[in-house]
Amino acid sequence: MSENRYRWATPGDVNAFFGLMLDNVAGLLLAVGLLAQAFEFPADYAASHLVPGTAIGVFAGDFLFTVLAFRLARKTGRNDITAMPLGLDTPSTFGMIFFVLGPAFQHGLKDLHLTAELAAKHAWHVGICEIFVSGVFKLACAFGSGWVRRVVPRAGHGHGAGWASPSTTLTWGSASRIPGGAITFHDRLPPPSTIRGRSMTVASTRIGKAGAHNSQRSPHCRSAIIAGS
Repeated sequence: MSENRYRWATPGDVNAFFGLMLDNVAGLLLAVGLLAQAFEFPADYAASHLVPGTAIGVFAGDFLFTVLAFRLARKTGRNDITAMPLGLDTPSTFGMIFFVLGPAFQHGLKDLHLTAELAAKHAWHVGICEIFVSGVFKLACAFGSGWVRRVVPRAGHGHGAGWASPSTTLTWGSASRIPGGAITFHDRLPPPSTIRGRSMTVASTRIGKAGAHNSQRSPHCRSAIIAGS
């Protein structure tokens, strides 16, 4: 078998699958439970309409991301391309419950004088509209994503850095810049060989021990972390 042949599944995919699946199931249970407890939303209606619709949407989205992963793998010739997982996220779930579905259900009951089932249907339709509008907004923002990636430093991605090792000889703010790379400084304590039995604290690295001359003080260190462009 060729080493460059695309791998459909690896051991890590099993962990990723169950992690994503359980996370989405927990999100659905949370949504149904909170709607029923906080707004008296009919649980049977949520289970028969909201849960299946969400499951179908997640499946369709993950399928499309899988297709994109295959396209990118063929384009780049790599065999380790994976699809970005799509699913429910907790902040959005709370937002939909307390700011969209719940209030829409209460509006249907109190202001429109609908039955519980019709009010639930009304809230369901409002939720569908909200998802559609948010999708259009995200699609519009996608056209500027490349510009954001170029402008905003991707700190923490250490690739592209030729060095990031600490040194007690670095002076305040001294660093080398790689073209196109963003530099971030982190305070770092000196290694134990410079302490000579004293306790290691940030303050001790700046003031040294009591009564010591400047030459006996532990030098303060900073480590430059370079994020690749």
